[in-house]
Amino acid sequence: ALQSRTNAGVFYGNGEDRLLISRAILKAGEHGYLALPWSGSHEETCRRYMDELWEQGDDEKRRSIEVSPLSDREDWGADTGRIQCAYISFLAQPIFEALKDLSPSEESR
Repeated sequence: ALQSRTNAGVFYGNGEDRLLISRAILKAGEHGYLALPWSGSHEETCRRYMDELWEQGDDEKRRSIEVSPLSDREDWGADTGRIQCAYISFLAQPIFEALKDLSPSEESR
């Protein structure tokens, strides 16, 4: 929602917009592990996210509903690199780009 609003140049700074930005900032903080070296915290956090996504997918299959993107362990297997690339491209990067678009440009400072 934030990215589509910033891309369209529709941003009013009202309470709803501030709440949307606050949520995006929290989500960006949640994705901060992506900037860490692979060994240690990054790898551990990545594996926890993968387990969480796959548990969600398993639950969706049990309930006979459409499985969410990245949540089907049969589609992704154990290819951690492929999963990370998709996770960054579809979930993390759009949040950071939307927040970047809200930042004042160097020219306006």
